[in-house]
Amino acid sequence: MHGHRRSFIAYALAMGSSLATFPIPAHALSGKSWSLAASGDNLGNVVVTNDPSTMAVWDIVRAADFGFFNLGGQIFNLANYTGYEASENGGDNNYGGFNLASHANNHAWDFDLEGMEATHRYLNDAGPGNSSIRPRPGVSALRAQAVPRVNETAFEHIKAVARLQDQTSVTLTEDVTAVTFYIGQHPVFYPNILASIREAKANSDAAIFSLHAHKSDSGAYDSDIPMNWDATVPASYTQNISRAVIDAGADVVLVHGPHHLRGIEIHNGRPIFYSLSSLTYNLGLNFRGFNLPLEWDDGMIATVHFEDDALAGVMLHPIVHSQLQNDTSLPDKMMPKLAPRPEAIRILGHLQRASEPFGTVIDTTTMTTTHEAVSAKDAPIPLPQFSQAIRHEGKVYVSGNIGILPGTQSQLVEGTVKERATQAIRNIKAVLEAAGTTLEHVIKMNIYITTMANFALVNEAYDQFFTWDLKPARTCVAVHELPFGTDVEIECIAYIP
Repeated sequence: MHGHRRSFIAYALAMGSSLATFPIPAHALSGKSWSLAASGDNLGNVVVTNDPSTMAVWDIVRAADFGFFNLGGQIFNLANYTGYEASENGGDNNYGGFNLASHANNHAWDFDLEGMEATHRYLNDAGPGNSSIRPRPGVSALRAQAVPRVNETAFEHIKAVARLQDQTSVTLTEDVTAVTFYIGQHPVFYPNILASIREAKANSDAAIFSLHAHKSDSGAYDSDIPMNWDATVPASYTQNISRAVIDAGADVVLVHGPHHLRGIEIHNGRPIFYSLSSLTYNLGLNFRGFNLPLEWDDGMIATVHFEDDALAGVMLHPIVHSQLQNDTSLPDKMMPKLAPRPEAIRILGHLQRASEPFGTVIDTTTMTTTHEAVSAKDAPIPLPQFSQAIRHEGKVYVSGNIGILPGTQSQLVEGTVKERATQAIRNIKAVLEAAGTTLEHVIKMNIYITTMANFALVNEAYDQFFTWDLKPARTCVAVHELPFGTDVEIECIAYIP
C-alpha cells in the first residue's frame, strides 16, 4: 500500500456503467499482490452439501482474496415478497467465499422493481459487494433522451389531422424528435464506460470489469447438439469493449451470459474471460422434453494471481454439475463439482480450441492429480471413517460392501450368504454408476468370506451380475470375522471409460 491509503478494489459493469469501490482487509492487497477466483452464472439455488467435490470448489474460492459470480436470477424470501410470485432463486453465496456479485443482466427485472430491489438488498446483506443496478439520485442528464409522449385521446386527434391531409404514414427524418437508434459505438455510453474504468483505476488498487453479453459473432446459437462451434466466438463488439477497458486500466474482464465456455485472451498482460459458463446449473442434459448440449453442464473456476501489479498466472479448475449422473432429482444437482480427470481433459480441450484465435495456450502438463469421494444415494450410508468410493485418475476404488440395505448403515438383508452377496454387489453397482462407470468396467475384485463352505453360494450371486466373457481379476479369501457379524464383504477397482 502507498502510505496510509486504504485498500480498495473497484468493480465496474457495462450495464449502466455503474462503478463501486469496496474496502477490503488491509492484508488482502499486500504490495499490490492479489488473487481473484472468478466463476460464471449462478443459475440455480445454492444448497448446503457435504459433497467433497463441491467443498473443493468452495475451498478454491475461499483461498482467493476475491470471489466473483454473476447472479442470473433473483434472491428473495417468498414470505416477505409481495411482487409477482415465483420460485425462489439464490442462497448464501457468501458461504462459498464469494464477495463480488454482478446482477447486471437480462434477468434483473424478472420479478419487476420489487424483485430487483429485494435481490439487491439480500445480496448486500449476505456480504457480496454488489455493483450492478445501483441506486442513483435523480436522472442523469447525460443519458436522458427527450421522447414525446401523448395519451390515447391526443393521439386520436393527431391521427384525425393526418387523415384530413391524406397522410397515412410519416418518415422520421433527422429533424424529427424521436427515439434514436445507434449502430456501432454509442457516442455517450461508450466513452463514459471507459471514463469509469479510468476513474476506478485512479482511486483503487485493482479494477475488474464485468459484462453480460450472450451473442456470438455470427449470431449462431449454442443450443444445437452437437453444439455449433461458431457459437463460441464472442461478438466483435464484446471483444472490442473488452480490450478497450483493459487499455483504460481494467485488470480483469469477466464476460458472462453464454451457457458454455468461451475463449481466454491475454491483452496487454491482462486476462479477458469471454465466458466461464455456469457456477450453478440446474437444467441437466434434458429439460422439458429438450436435449441440451453437454457443454451447458461444463463450467470453470479461474483463479487469477497478480504480483506487484503484474499478471503472475491463471489457474483453471474445470467443474461439472449433474452430467456424471444426469439425475436432476438430486438435491445438489445444480452445485458445482470439480471435474474428474477425463471430464477435465475434455473441458480444457474445448477451452484451448476456443482460445486459439486469441493466441492463448493452455498448459495442461501441470494438471493436478486430485482425488475425490463418490456419493451414491442408492447405496448404504458410509461410516464416518471412510467414503463409499474414491475416484482418482480415471479409476474408482470402491470400499468393501456387505449386504446392507441402501440408506442404512447396518441393516443386513435376511436370508443366506447368497442374498447378502447379491446385495453387496448391488451396492457396488450403485456406487460405480454414481462414479460414472459400471460393473462391466471392474478390473479387480476382492471377496472376503467367513468360511470357504460359502464359496459356491457367493459364486452363484456373483454369476448373476458378471455374465460377459471378460471377467475381472478376482481374489477370494476366508477371514475370521467381518463387520456387523456378516459373512461376506466385497470390494473392487473399476476404470471410468
